[in-house]
Amino acid sequence: MKSRRGKIGVAYFPGTNCQAESKNAIEACGVNVELVQYQLVLGGQVNMLDYIAWLIAGGFSWGDHYLSGRIAGKVMRDKFMEFVATGRPLLGICNGDQVIFEAGLFDSPTHKGGALVQNACGHFVSPPTGIELVVEKTGTPWTEGIEGAVLRMPVAHGEGRWLPPEGGAPHLTPAYRYVRDGKPTMTFPHNPSGSPDGIAGFVYNNVCGMMPHPERVAREELGYAPGLLIIRNFVNYALGA
Repeated sequence: MKSRRGKIGVAYFPGTNCQAESKNAIEACGVNVELVQYQLVLGGQVNMLDYIAWLIAGGFSWGDHYLSGRIAGKVMRDKFMEFVATGRPLLGICNGDQVIFEAGLFDSPTHKGGALVQNACGHFVSPPTGIELVVEKTGTPWTEGIEGAVLRMPVAHGEGRWLPPEGGAPHLTPAYRYVRDGKPTMTFPHNPSGSPDGIAGFVYNNVCGMMPHPERVAREELGYAPGLLIIRNFVNYALGA
């Protein structure tokens, strides 16, 4: 069997549709990548611990039945938890972010992470010109060197509004916020989900989840690749973990 050491895994499920873009974005950073169907992990053919990092790709796992990311989060919870316990990075994009919440990866021993629920506008949102987000200072490898950058990226989701748990989630650090004129906003469509304080993504130790799609704007040959800043930090984190 070919060694998987030094590779990043991209996990996908029935209904995932961004695995190819995710793979291409990581490869653009000079790292080997492997697309991995979830069944291979559950069946024991693939060991998540053989990889230096994982990305949970976006899409509509299991057609978003029940709740977005619910089924994937439940069936893979133990495997994801085992990997995260190693301290190596795990990134979830859009549906991958929803999976992170549903798997409890944003829960701490003392606080829940909340949930991602229906957008405040009540429908799926994917503006053709994308949205702008600002990278916050988190003191982590996720945002190192790009804090304060304002990036235009695609969004495509119907359930991306963060619903804080009772008592809040002080352990979660906002990493990305939707902005208008450079400032966090609650105004639609600049904040497509209505997420409080313009929050578009969090970090919690070695786990990062975000609703915008950096992997869709990560090809330099297209002349605009702001997503590479985020993907490259993820890769550098993986190489240094």
